[in-house]
Amino acid sequence: MAQLIDGPVFAIDGEVFQWQDVFAHAQVTGRWAELERAAREGLACAAHADTRTAEQESLDAIVEAAGDEFRYDRDLLTADEMEQWLESRGLTARTWLEAVRRRVLRERWAGEAAGLVARYAPSADDVETALAADLVCSDVHATLAHELAEVAAAAAAAPAGEAPAGDRLEALRDAAARFRRGAVTDEALRKEIAMHQMDWVKIDCRAVEFALEAEAREAALCLREDGMPLEDVARDAHVGVGVLSFYLEEVSGDDRSRFLASHAGDVVGPIPVDDVHVLYRVDRKVMPGPEDPGVVARAVELVAARAVSVEVQRRVQWLADAARTV
Repeated sequence: MAQLIDGPVFAIDGEVFQWQDVFAHAQVTGRWAELERAAREGLACAAHADTRTAEQESLDAIVEAAGDEFRYDRDLLTADEMEQWLESRGLTARTWLEAVRRRVLRERWAGEAAGLVARYAPSADDVETALAADLVCSDVHATLAHELAEVAAAAAAAPAGEAPAGDRLEALRDAAARFRRGAVTDEALRKEIAMHQMDWVKIDCRAVEFALEAEAREAALCLREDGMPLEDVARDAHVGVGVLSFYLEEVSGDDRSRFLASHAGDVVGPIPVDDVHVLYRVDRKVMPGPEDPGVVARAVELVAARAVSVEVQRRVQWLADAARTV
């Protein structure tokens, strides 16, 4: 692993957590396997690129542009600033650019990545080396550190309970779960739901998709002006009718306002979604309440996350500068 991701990361009540603890936690949660897969795919894509001699110039240009964007995003505009950034992270200009190259090529050949891994089969040592640079260059290592810090801080604040028979990290996860459960009181849920009265309005509707906007607008006129049933309009247009349910927080911008102002029976749209134009017939709008499992799940997550955030602020002493922010 690179210089930056070795040694102490944070401490809570005198207990020090190392980078190896962070990575062990990531392995248990499944994050590590995803990161290793990405590193393996990046290596395979890079090996594949080395064989594409006719494309080298265009591939190099793409990588160079990505490197420039990386530096601009982090305000590393001068050679000295870039050199200092690399040195503080135990990287060289070469290892950094190779990480950028792997990311770009993996994005370029995403649909072929599995086949390329089978074809080029990167070694375990190469994957470990690439993963270290990938973690640092993407700041994912800092994100993983904060995830473990949340678990450890919540565990430190948890009421006493019987420790599981597993290892240290398992005991922390168990205690953190107790803390989260204890933070989610009926009163806290009631207040959280009240704070999201508009966000968590549920829309039950039916929808039809059209390839062309003109077709969608003509169908909307048939629905609004002629009062035709949605199913009849869909049949005439040779399209299907879908049944949807979603919360207003899942809709953005002007579209959210349109659904918020709608009533049962109203037609909303057409709204462009990806490559189609969608018409919605609103069947029901449901105000948020404790009887809706989706609303309760959202409230539980926010209440628990807020309580954990407070404990992180109170208890965590960061020892690695790069892990302080994400």
